[in-house]
Amino acid sequence: MTAHATGPLPALREALLEAGYQQPARSAQRSRSAFSRPDGVPAAVGDSSSDRRLGGLIDLFAYGRELEHRAATRALAPATPDALARAGILQRRNRRWRSRFMIAGDGDVFVLGDLPRRGRRRDHVDGVTSVALLAHHLTVPVNGGSLLDLGTGSGIQALLAARAGGRVVGTDVNARALRMAQLGAQLSAVSDVRWREGSWYEPVAGERFDRIVCVAPYVVSPDSEFTFRDGDRAGEEPVRVATAGARAHLAAGGCAQVLVCWGHGAAEDWSRTPMSWLAPRGADVLLLRLAEVDPVRYALSWNRPPLRTLTPTAYDEVMGRWLTYYARQGFDQISFAAVCIRRRTSGAAAGTGRLSLDATAPCGEQSGAQIGRALINLELLAGCRDDAALRALAPAIPEGQRVEQRLQHDGQRYRLRRASVRQGDGLGVSVAVSAAVLEAIYRLDGRRTLDQALTDVGVKRNAAGRTRTAETLAAVRELAQAGLLELQATNNSTTTG
Repeated sequence: MTAHATGPLPALREALLEAGYQQPARSAQRSRSAFSRPDGVPAAVGDSSSDRRLGGLIDLFAYGRELEHRAATRALAPATPDALARAGILQRRNRRWRSRFMIAGDGDVFVLGDLPRRGRRRDHVDGVTSVALLAHHLTVPVNGGSLLDLGTGSGIQALLAARAGGRVVGTDVNARALRMAQLGAQLSAVSDVRWREGSWYEPVAGERFDRIVCVAPYVVSPDSEFTFRDGDRAGEEPVRVATAGARAHLAAGGCAQVLVCWGHGAAEDWSRTPMSWLAPRGADVLLLRLAEVDPVRYALSWNRPPLRTLTPTAYDEVMGRWLTYYARQGFDQISFAAVCIRRRTSGAAAGTGRLSLDATAPCGEQSGAQIGRALINLELLAGCRDDAALRALAPAIPEGQRVEQRLQHDGQRYRLRRASVRQGDGLGVSVAVSAAVLEAIYRLDGRRTLDQALTDVGVKRNAAGRTRTAETLAAVRELAQAGLLELQATNNSTTTG
């Protein structure tokens, strides 16, 4: 909270923080998304707070309802409705006030987005969405480095990165989005983000960043109706441009995350299309599929209220056009994924490591750290010329790792047969390992090499020992590629980077 806030936006920030606005507003906005009009939300759903001040703020900035002057004044203090109207946040209708924008965010970061209304404009700006928060969780921590928020929209990624101490640039082709992002920066008390207007990487030509995050206009559709959704052209062009240009704008060791969607046939390799967008020599790529839906559900999700409010005739026409487009393209499924790219460090091995993973559970807040480990590991593994080099590494088990064990009764007692390794609050991926492999993995502490861990568990250099060693090394590779181990080179290691 700012004790001596000056100006309408710092004063509004003070009101939002004092009222504890963020979490109740997020719940209210989820309820609001099921209805096409703010007055269509039933009282039993809409009355989410007994606190009159908090309820007023939610009515204004989460539901988009009008408030009479006295209620608005009480909710907004120390800001005033008249001052916020002059700042372009509120508008007056007789003696009642309503917001021009939806306000939401994360923690003490607030951003503006367009409220759902009939007749959406092409330069509509989405506020904080579940996809935006997912992108934040998937971003490899910047740790004080530089970050490019490509296609910044409301500015949520840029503002969160700046709050964490990064040097940030936010770009967008939508000038209105940049104006709203600047208002969000004032509302969030963040002043060190540079906002630039332009298409894709044009505003940062010749520059390199430690991190790039992009929630591209990724929707698979036959339309070019909304900039934030469809981009300037339908099809794969927006995400293709975002992914293909990432490596050229990454510093050595820098990482990019681009959220993408694409269509494919049921029997087709789901990773083929996004991997075809990339030819980044000297980089590693992790493709993490987050969801797969059928075309009908996908088209429904992008053409229902509050995004669009259509008459039955218009709705049938839109759905028919979208489903016909999918059928002609041969799309039986639509996949949603994060393309994660890391530019290798100076002197690293040539080539590109490519890995595709399927998330089978929701991704948590530590997903970005796990992705960072996985990408670094891909470079280290590329430098291991043979198994001897891998055995010379000294892996460590990341903090927060979870092991789910499967026991089987052998007639006398229960014995461990298989185990599943997963990162707590990380990526929704797991790796199955045998009991023998798990015994060696348990000994990895960042000091013991793999060779020493195998010796500790009594692996001998006979035929059976060689089989067990091969199984363990294969498991270590798989765990490392998924970011479930932290590989570390020793002084005697033959890895590079």
